[in-house]
Amino acid sequence: MIVRPAIVRQAVVRRAIVRPAILGLALIAIVFGISGCNAMKPEDFAGREPTLLIEDYFAGRAKAWGIFQDRFGQLRRQFEVDIEGTWDGTTLTLVEDF
Repeated sequence: MIVRPAIVRQAVVRRAIVRPAILGLALIAIVFGISGCNAMKPEDFAGREPTLLIEDYFAGRAKAWGIFQDRFGQLRRQFEVDIEGTWDGTTLTLVEDF
């Protein structure tokens, strides 16, 4: 089989164009991703609804779940928590049963 030089040159040119284009798109995606991480600030939400009142949020019964991982990210243990919260107007008390 005879390979024509024009076909070989086209393949090389296509690869040369595609690789920088992919790298450029990846770089743009990374820049937008990083800039999006620090765009929101708590001050941006000051005076807006709904407000979070911790004493109202934790008043009553709640259930929580969690995990313990080792330093390599391996799951070591899971746990479940029953929470009972009371608010007396001054102090929020949480009784947590693991």
